[in-house]
Amino acid sequence: MFAGSGLDGAEPQEPKLSKRQQRLRQRQEELTHKFRELELLELYLSRFAAKRRISLQILVDLYQAMITATVRAKKNRGGEAGAQKNKKHKGRADAALRQLQDQLSQRISKLLTRALKQICRPAQVREVAEWCSPDEWADRARQLLELAAGPQAAAAGLRPQAVGSQLLYFFCASQRAAALGGAAAGAEAGAGWSLAEELLGGVLRDWGSKKDCEGWCEAALGAFAFRAPEVLLRLPWLEHVRSNKKVFAQRSQIAFISERLLRNLPPEVAVGAAATELGQGFTALCTELLEGTLSGKDSKDEASDSSASQRAKLRREGLRGLAVALKASQKKGGGSQSGPTLDTKHVASVVARVRDSLPAKRGQVYQLCWDVLRKVGKPHAGKGGGAQEGAAEGQKRPRSDGEQSAASGKKRKTS
Repeated sequence: MFAGSGLDGAEPQEPKLSKRQQRLRQRQEELTHKFRELELLELYLSRFAAKRRISLQILVDLYQAMITATVRAKKNRGGEAGAQKNKKHKGRADAALRQLQDQLSQRISKLLTRALKQICRPAQVREVAEWCSPDEWADRARQLLELAAGPQAAAAGLRPQAVGSQLLYFFCASQRAAALGGAAAGAEAGAGWSLAEELLGGVLRDWGSKKDCEGWCEAALGAFAFRAPEVLLRLPWLEHVRSNKKVFAQRSQIAFISERLLRNLPPEVAVGAAATELGQGFTALCTELLEGTLSGKDSKDEASDSSASQRAKLRREGLRGLAVALKASQKKGGGSQSGPTLDTKHVASVVARVRDSLPAKRGQVYQLCWDVLRKVGKPHAGKGGGAQEGAAEGQKRPRSDGEQSAASGKKRKTS
């Protein structure tokens, strides 16, 4: 007892922490606790995501937590003067805390992606749709759209945008299944998507007009382009691209229509009237934009007033869009004359002028011009055209006996 009483206060005491260090340690403990909660939620969602209605609220809460964790992980990562000034005071504890936030965001993203992949199947969507009425599903979709298009989600980056677009598709698909009821299984592919058309129409209007919203708009439209492209075919794409005042937004929209929409349409959707009308209108739009890049600085068009690099990028995307649209029309069996509204002579004339205006007869834009001209018919003769056609004819023409013997003698002499 005497020995024990003498050793009671002999234990080494921990160093005294400052208030900031105490806050950092408390934050690390909170993050560790969140990782443990996330493990429990992962076990629950893996088994009961499509069996319990509470899963809907869990998915939304996890999405909000991922946005917050991503924003905190990106905070104070820049090299501003203020950050450099306080860099000595912010040591390894801040870096470890940001790393934990980033790991938490990645973990939530993977969990939500797996859960949404499971419940977005058509059979699961029809079962889950019975949990709420069509109006309740519509309210959930609008609330999610308001959250995903907000400034905090825009600052979070690409990861929350991709997950939010999948969650928006799930709510719209569930609303469609709840509205159609028992006829959802046998309904047409484009039927019942009124809510999706309304929300995506607003997303398309925000693309290029709302600040820092381009990434979310492209992600949301891309989620439907892969799963329900017939919804996107009814949106006013051509009018929006023409009315857009920003050249970089026009380029991104043209690239989306050609690469994400027209190129990957299912065969049963590609032969429809909506796809044909969009393809023909898109061909005319690309031709119009290409012609605008040739009008010079005297024109009032935004593309003409832009810099040379912007015009070159717009030409590249316009030529790519023309190539994709013409290839899609040829796959339908109509060849280059796929519709009465497609003036192939005008397309060939504009593309030939673009080709002849290039200072160097090489490069990606030059090759794209020749690719489009081959698709609309016989290439127009222009600067460099005769040489290229002559080289192609020389490769196709069979050699005579004298030429073959001379070529073989030259090879033996060289060896």
